Amino acid sequence: MDRNPKKILFIVNPIAGGKDKCNFKDILKSTLPADFEYKIVDWNDPSIDFSTFLYENTDPDTGIIAAVGGDGTVNRIATQLLYSDMILAIIPFGSGNGIANHLSIPLNTKKALQLLQIGKVITIDACEINDKHFVASAGVGFDAYIIQLFSESGKRGFISYFRLVLNTYLHYQSRKYSLWLDGVKIKEKAFLITTANANQYGGNVKIAPEANLHDGLMDIVIMRKPNFFQSLILAIRLFNGSINRSSLIKSYRASEVSIKRKKKGAVQYDGEHDIMKKKIDIKVLPDALKVIVATKSRL
Repeated sequence: MDRNPKKILFIVNPIAGGKDKCNFKDILKSTLPADFEYKIVDWNDPSIDFSTFLYENTDPDTGIIAAVGGDGTVNRIATQLLYSDMILAIIPFGSGNGIANHLSIPLNTKKALQLLQIGKVITIDACEINDKHFVASAGVGFDAYIIQLFSESGKRGFISYFRLVLNTYLHYQSRKYSLWLDGVKIKEKAFLITTANANQYGGNVKIAPEANLHDGLMDIVIMRKPNFFQSLILAIRLFNGSINRSSLIKSYRASEVSIKRKKKGAVQYDGEHDIMKKKIDIKVLPDALKVIVATKSRL
């Protein structure tokens, strides 16, 4: 059966970003024309087998799956649509919305919904880390540890995240890593290592300003731990897109990356966290995902 691009399943994460979504249905009803058919379901339980959840809620001719939430919600949905004929739409409601920001998807709910009518469909790369998938970024070190703590805290929002960063920064120590970048081995002592498919973590915090979702490569960012003064400069660079010019940063590009550390530990991918073994293998999945963006987008 052919997919119907006007038949949409909206998957809403009610707790994403700590933002109220009680008026989402009203905005949706006033935005989409009558010839669109849609279904809305809530999802906020990570313990549920998501592939089964998606299968049970998707009709055979559904053309678009819309993620109403943050990067974690987008990740859960996107990784079920890889190399399929279904299209991902993103309605940003998260704390960071890194994937939406990179794709220039409006954070305004009504404008994001309008892309379902007037947007264009493009194909982007995704990535695989061990047996998991991601779209924006994955990594080890400080950022992965923070995401683990943030998730375990049960709190939401940028302010809570920022406080956790400040409270954890002083006592977190850099680790030694061995990396293989397309087979070339290097060794580094790093505060964090990020493999970026998209250019940012979220909130326009650009960890890899030149990352490209279409080039079949990841940008590998290796950061040394900054001192207090350097951290202030680094924060400015993260927001103005010049982090790659910092002396604390080494940047590489590769389609396949292996990272080895002394012991297993936290890993982050698209705002999710996991505990993975000492050796981590990451690779690009070229042209893996169809997604709706603005017609005027340069992507």
